[in-house]
Amino acid sequence: MRALSNSLEDIGETKEALKLREKTLATSKQMLGKKHPDTLTAMHTLANSYSGMGREKEALELLEKTVRMSRQVLEARRQVFDEEHSETLLSMENIAISYSKMGRVKEALELEEKALATHKQVMGEKHPTTLRSMEILAITYSEMRREKEARELREEAKAAKSRALSTKHLNA
Repeated sequence: MRALSNSLEDIGETKEALKLREKTLATSKQMLGKKHPDTLTAMHTLANSYSGMGREKEALELLEKTVRMSRQVLEARRQVFDEEHSETLLSMENIAISYSKMGRVKEALELEEKALATHKQVMGEKHPTTLRSMEILAITYSEMRREKEARELREEAKAAKSRALSTKHLNA
């Protein structure tokens, strides 16, 4: 349903995409529960749709609710897994992205920097998840008008991708 709603939005059918995203969220809550990661993703996606349609108040309310639930999920994951587990880091990044969309960039920055440092330590600098984390942090740096740091991080990610690709081709 998520892919279909994205396709609808891509072809300009924003009202139909919004209806489908609302249905997706309702179904996800019913089938998976309010705090399931897929439900939280559906909430975040719906909030983005509201924002894109100029319904900022609804978008902000839904993002705030998403962050509250996501923080509970993060704490549960910290108890079940450890701070370095990929699911824990994914929760941190999802909260950070929501914080950015809410204008809470300092809080987003704190989580993103911690997630990136952990990704680098655990998975290495060439891992796709680490590179994605670098790109997310670069966006936040740009939002904070820290263009030099954003550019440096993007260049670092690009260089790491190039090294990873060239290594794959050499080994093929």
